[in-house]
Amino acid sequence: MPQPLTIDPCYDEDRPRRCMPDFVNIAFGSNIEASSTCGTNSNETYCDADGKCHTCDINDPSKSFPATALSDIHNLQNVTCWRSEPRSIANTNFGHTDSTPDNVTLTLSFGKKFELTYVSLLFCPNAFKPDSMAIYKSADYGKSWQPFQFYSSQCRKLYGREPKQQITKFNEQEPRCLDHNRFANDGMSGIQGSRIAFSTLDGRPSAADFDSSPILQDWITATDIRVTFHRLQSPLVTQPKKGKMKSGGRKRERIYDELKETSSTLSPNSLLAAGTSTYALSDF
Repeated sequence: MPQPLTIDPCYDEDRPRRCMPDFVNIAFGSNIEASSTCGTNSNETYCDADGKCHTCDINDPSKSFPATALSDIHNLQNVTCWRSEPRSIANTNFGHTDSTPDNVTLTLSFGKKFELTYVSLLFCPNAFKPDSMAIYKSADYGKSWQPFQFYSSQCRKLYGREPKQQITKFNEQEPRCLDHNRFANDGMSGIQGSRIAFSTLDGRPSAADFDSSPILQDWITATDIRVTFHRLQSPLVTQPKKGKMKSGGRKRERIYDELKETSSTLSPNSLLAAGTSTYALSDF
């Protein structure tokens, strides 16, 4: 029996034509290489933003946090996480901006070239988010790396970038640096458990005419992605701060307590967590 002909959607008979490949989640089921994993060499203790402390043990599945958790099925009822080795308090963003940045990396190799629409990172519930991190791409299978996007509260100091630098047609292949809204309540335990989604074409002037822009086509083409974590976020607490409020036209002033976010005071639990916290990611 003759075999049915396979129709190639990118060819009209023997003539090539424009076609769109299927949209796929490249990370799903892929091998992700982590430079640091909690509990690899021995049991380690880490603490989360809620002040609760736990143990990493690579030999105990319930206490193990391998990189394979980054590319498995995302289940909100059973969240799996990768965790780095615990970081010391000196390397968090407590104003110790002159301390050596961390260099914890996650690397995903595709094995071939893809055009990337976005890079999405979902952080584990109750874990501290990174204050500063960088996303890099390679188009030559890891031989060289190009900055793709930066996130930091100290863009200029850490990455030499102006915050929210404007992208024009003359610098469309330039990475931007953003402070990823550290204190936003995103409906997922406040600042914990939130997602960062870097859209590769967002804000690029030629995106509307992508098919005619070889610069942007090159910009989103990659064979590998690497995420490098440089600093953990500072745990912040609220403290009473004196404020003044005028009353009516009688020019009377009364002092009241105004709860205001400040980084100058840390609760004991937050201080403990900062000293033994980890980078913790649920989904790549």
